[in-house]
Amino acid sequence: MNLKVIFYILSIIVIGAGAWFGWSNKGKIEAEIALFDTTRQDKVRVQGIITDTNSTLDDTNKALDESKNKNSELKAKKQSEESKYGQLRKELEEYVAEIEGHDARLKQLAEIEVQIQEALKGIDVPWDQVPEEIRKLKDERKRRGDDLEQLNKLVAKLEGELSDKQAQLQRLDERLGEIRTKIARNSKTGVVTVVNMDFGFVVVNLGEKNSNITPESELLVTRGGRLVAVLKPSSVEPVQTVCDLNLKDLTAGVLLQPGDKVTLSDSSGS
Repeated sequence: MNLKVIFYILSIIVIGAGAWFGWSNKGKIEAEIALFDTTRQDKVRVQGIITDTNSTLDDTNKALDESKNKNSELKAKKQSEESKYGQLRKELEEYVAEIEGHDARLKQLAEIEVQIQEALKGIDVPWDQVPEEIRKLKDERKRRGDDLEQLNKLVAKLEGELSDKQAQLQRLDERLGEIRTKIARNSKTGVVTVVNMDFGFVVVNLGEKNSNITPESELLVTRGGRLVAVLKPSSVEPVQTVCDLNLKDLTAGVLLQPGDKVTLSDSSGS
């Protein structure tokens, strides 16, 4: 057998073997291709799932952050509401206590009103007019009190003036007593002989005692034992004495008359 034939035979064998191997590996290749396609599709699907999952995770994280913020806000709001609730609760307790106090006061006022109604029995004043009547009475009492205060002041003033007058009267009584004593002890007496109101002078005659009178002497004029004037000599003559007549020297409401008794208030002679 020549080489050519062998070559042909070998070619046929190789081709046959290749065809057999190709046919036998076709299923494997197709299976591998199918597996590759399946794997590629699974990878694409998984990649899509991962993408979707990451997106969902981002949304979830964002929602979680929002929830955390919302939770913080709700906690803060809750604390604020709890604080407000505590304050309102405290105010409510205060209001309740105040209302209870008002209720107690109203009860007390009701009892007082009953007592007042009992006290007002027989008094012709309606209950709603009682406050006005009380106000009027207070005003009247104030006016009376003011009047009383003024009267007390006036009485005190009058008492002071009366005390001063009594002291003056006492001094005058003492002075009159002294004058009466001097008059009683003094023997130098005479009478008013002339009274001239137009020219304002009085003539006094003390008889032979006239020589003891000086311009500094003091002459006491009496009528019925009552002192009516105190005169000062203006001219001393041997038998008479002339005195200036001043109204301030006279007792109020009294006019000198001839015959009024005259006494030298003090003298060293007899």
